[in-house]
Amino acid sequence: MRFEDEHELWNHFRGKIDEQPKIDEELLSDILHHYRERPIAAMSSVVIALLKEDKITTEQHERIRRFAAQEPLLSEKAFRKESLSFEARTKIASGEPLSRAETERLYEAAAFGVLESAFDRKAIPKGAIDVFVRPAEGETDRKRKLSLFDKAQARLRG
Repeated sequence: MRFEDEHELWNHFRGKIDEQPKIDEELLSDILHHYRERPIAAMSSVVIALLKEDKITTEQHERIRRFAAQEPLLSEKAFRKESLSFEARTKIASGEPLSRAETERLYEAAAFGVLESAFDRKAIPKGAIDVFVRPAEGETDRKRKLSLFDKAQARLRG
């Protein structure tokens, strides 16, 4: 199937993704094929949406990671953040706590929503509490970091 413009391409895949709770292998193959042929922002957005919306399985996530290692993604920072977030959400959903290293990587990637959820589900180990420090005035994402710091302090007390 050929698409005339980026919006048409994005709309096509967005519609297919929205039809399913998890995408099937055929759709993932089609998405990766089109990305390889046209590595444009719309296709990067489609791949990131799969991660962000938990529309893939852990096996498909691994396939996307292998693909990303071979193909330049237009937004590597966003891909890294959403890939780490997907892994963490999957782990937390299975009832496992995050490791200190995972907690650090999520914090460095600014995956604050996942970390807040991890605190709420008691998936941050006490050994990782010191990752969360009081942010300085004017620091980027200060409110989110302060919220996480407060959750960490509450976890220490409780």
